[in-house]
Amino acid sequence: MSFNLRHSIIQSLTGYWIFRYKKIVRYLNTDIYDVIGTQEVTWFNKRYLIKHMSNYNVVGDGRGSFLFSNEYNVILLHKKYSITKYKTYSLSDNIEVLGTKISGYKFPRICTIIHCNFENNKYLIINTHIDNSSSDNKKKMLDILEEILHREKEEDELVIITGDFNMSMNKKIEKFISDNKLKNIFSNNDKS
Repeated sequence: MSFNLRHSIIQSLTGYWIFRYKKIVRYLNTDIYDVIGTQEVTWFNKRYLIKHMSNYNVVGDGRGSFLFSNEYNVILLHKKYSITKYKTYSLSDNIEVLGTKISGYKFPRICTIIHCNFENNKYLIINTHIDNSSSDNKKKMLDILEEILHREKEEDELVIITGDFNMSMNKKIEKFISDNKLKNIFSNNDKS
């Protein structure tokens, strides 16, 4: 599952999270989801999720920007999965340095990855939030995401990608799915 918590600086300052957090946790904390990719998570939101999502590991670092804009793309992974490693990458020309961004973006963008095991299966889970700017910028971020996927994917790992891609299904995202032998679970055309 992918869930954008819809953080914004103005809403967080006025306490908008206060009106939603109990409903969000009640909705997510049903034990029917193994993997929940979240976007627009603040430090406060992450602390709250850690405290109240007791059946899940809450994994991911902030994007390295300042104060209210230091969002996280945390992955909530059911504790029945064994995490072997995780990392948060920058969706920029320097993927290793959080806080960096591609020229023209307002904020840095990130991608959180987890390697884990469950019932003799190995998984690579990726969660991201693509910038909502121009099509060219989105294409650059998809290319960086593909680089991270190729860097991280180990032999025999099943791949799960969640996120807010800020785009409808188009040729860029279809090519990304096809080139990486992924399956779009929302597609009506099951070709696999």
